[in-house]
Amino acid sequence: MKKLLSWLCIIGGFFWGVKPIYDALFNGKRWGQGYEPQDLTDYISFIFPLLCIGGLIASYSLYKKEVRNSIMILILSAVLSGLFSFSEIYLYGSDLPFGLIFMLTGTMCMMIGSIYLFIQLKKVRSSTLFLSSTAIALFLDNFLLIALSILSDVLVLPEEISTPILVILFVSIGFIWSVFGFAILRLAKLDTINIQK
Repeated sequence: MKKLLSWLCIIGGFFWGVKPIYDALFNGKRWGQGYEPQDLTDYISFIFPLLCIGGLIASYSLYKKEVRNSIMILILSAVLSGLFSFSEIYLYGSDLPFGLIFMLTGTMCMMIGSIYLFIQLKKVRSSTLFLSSTAIALFLDNFLLIALSILSDVLVLPEEISTPILVILFVSIGFIWSVFGFAILRLAKLDTINIQK
């Protein structure tokens, strides 16, 4: 079961990261403009962050209470990210501030949860450097997202500079989740081998 959950995270993270690239290349979408849904990928994009919960459940099954708190925060962040994508498409045209309600809150939860997971994994002997590295990478990515958003407002960074950096950071979040799923998959395989012995 842990392997299947890990694969869900790998697939969800991969498509989460690829979606903005696909939108820019094939649908001509630009960051921060808002858009009407154009194809199937728009309607299902909210599923990608939710699939990453599989990797979190698999990591909890490996480490139990040692990582419970950070996993709960990260599950909340994935749900909020999914809700943001869902509301962007299914509630298109609404005046509600979905970015503030879901995206900012989800980014904060992901930043807090990932650094907390990194700290908790450091205390677990059976955790790997690979898994810890994905947690710290997720923290740094989300930290840079928030810092860049603040700097853009305070320093009034030109859109030509801030937009590409923001897009790269959002794309990399998905890929980091995919790598996180791969790290859990490797640990799940080792766990299976140890049980069989």
